[in-house]
Amino acid sequence: MIGAIVTWLAQHTGVVSLIGIGAMGLSVAGLGAWLWHARRQMRAMRDLANAAFEGLIIHKNGRIVDVNVTFAHLIGWPAHVLTGTKVSDLFEVGWPRDDLPYHSANAPGTLKGMQDHIPVEMQTRRLFCGDGYVTAVRDLRQMETSRDEMHRLATHDSITQLPRRGLFIEAVNSAINYAATHHEHLAVVRMGVGFKKGRLSDVPGGRDACLMHVAQALRAMSDKTMRLGRLTEDGFALLIRECGDVEALSSHLERLLGQLQAYLKHDEPVEKDLEFKFSVAVYPFDGADGETLLKHTDSALIRDSEDIIVFYNEAMNTTRQRRFALEISLSEAIEARRIDLAFQAQACLVTGKIRGFEALARWPRQDPPVGPQEFLPIAQDRGLMQGLGRVILRRAFERLKLWPESLTMSVNLAEAQLDDPDLEKLLKGYVKEFDIQPERMCLEISEVALGDHLARHLPLLERLRILGFKLALDEFGAGLSNLHALNDFRFDQIKIARSLIAEADQDRHKGQVLGALIALGRALKSDVIGMGAQTQGEMDVLRRLGCDGVQGYALGHPVPGDRVSDFMQRYMLTMMSRVVPKSHQDPDISAQEQQL
Repeated sequence: MIGAIVTWLAQHTGVVSLIGIGAMGLSVAGLGAWLWHARRQMRAMRDLANAAFEGLIIHKNGRIVDVNVTFAHLIGWPAHVLTGTKVSDLFEVGWPRDDLPYHSANAPGTLKGMQDHIPVEMQTRRLFCGDGYVTAVRDLRQMETSRDEMHRLATHDSITQLPRRGLFIEAVNSAINYAATHHEHLAVVRMGVGFKKGRLSDVPGGRDACLMHVAQALRAMSDKTMRLGRLTEDGFALLIRECGDVEALSSHLERLLGQLQAYLKHDEPVEKDLEFKFSVAVYPFDGADGETLLKHTDSALIRDSEDIIVFYNEAMNTTRQRRFALEISLSEAIEARRIDLAFQAQACLVTGKIRGFEALARWPRQDPPVGPQEFLPIAQDRGLMQGLGRVILRRAFERLKLWPESLTMSVNLAEAQLDDPDLEKLLKGYVKEFDIQPERMCLEISEVALGDHLARHLPLLERLRILGFKLALDEFGAGLSNLHALNDFRFDQIKIARSLIAEADQDRHKGQVLGALIALGRALKSDVIGMGAQTQGEMDVLRRLGCDGVQGYALGHPVPGDRVSDFMQRYMLTMMSRVVPKSHQDPDISAQEQQL
């Protein structure tokens, strides 16, 4: 059988050849089909790699073989540019390694993007064929953003976006650490919000919208010394650093309340029906950590008190209540013009003669007595300075009318008075009513009150000068001296602050500074007065340095208006017992001023 088949094949050689060619064709066709299928698989694999959320790098011997589209977009360079690049050149910190036995766990790194550096997480595996590695690179920015958002939602109130209790306490504890090393006080304040016509949930527009308005107002008024928080359903928390003493803190909260009410007045009409209450705990007196201070604000808030501001510390409450009583009493005294004046003498340092007096406010309150160092800050904080200033000016004109024409009167104008639109009209009226030459009245503006607002007040000062009033720059040198004020406006008088005169007779450097300021004033053709001289030595230094006049306890303490004549007589008797050296006499002084 086998022999017959061999014979047949030998006789039909062409058929065998055809069969061979056909078999070869089938082999080529099979190879083409295989290549087409392989290419299709490779495209599918590349599409799969490009669809991955992570960037993929295939690398061998420390250089890139290929990358997917995601990685190219992440780093900002085309894939063909990256091929052949050293892997380490693409990373600032950490990069995939080629010397690993199999794979690496999640490893952090920083990728050098085209625009900025990108935090990434990497995982590297050896290819199954063993010829190179593949590294997956995950962009952590979105993850960090999501993590930050989750943290914000966990630590901040969703309605007001203010820190919740935990984060607020962290801020308090951090502030306490700073305050402890710098010997400062700070206050934790719980601010309750109520609705006069019912519960806060009854507010038209809803409780949440109302609290959002309050939070916006608090943000608008906060500064670097204040942090905010949201603690309870209807309450806020305030951290106030560098809060000062009880009176300063009370004044701060009163101003805050006024600003809050003014801000909310421009919002929905219902806001005027909101009411607020502050409970206060102060570090270090009421607690040494944020949790304790907050707990004590709770205790203060639940007390049966009608006060808007309640301190946890009863002694502080007593101080606060006394101040509140003084505020009411002072307001009533100003309204009824129950404000008196005391007068402190100013003398010429050449002749020793009394030139005039400065009017100083006094509150004739006996139970208990209240000095100007206490009631003037209250008037300033409570917005009473314009009213108080008007009473002082009228009292000063009344007294000046009774004095000889050779005497002058000095009156200090507070910053609030400079902003009084009726000040000029008021002064004109007093000049006419009391028939007094305006040049006998010297209006003093302190350097601190003037601040950086000279440009705003300059037109008023020019008009007052045209009216004939003398103008003085008071407390010169008490702060950062406004030399530009002396450049922009020529004051008739410059009063040098007490702090530069104290012990100038014993401190050579201080005496040199004082001499420079006096020389400056004289160069500007201004009358220079030394304020607050308390000893004969200080008066002698002022005289030797060429100062024109002096005011202070060395001449005498302030006296009531009905005792000015007695003071003048005693002073003249004292001066008559002395002899003024001729070397100290000024030839430009009139003969009358040279007489003692």
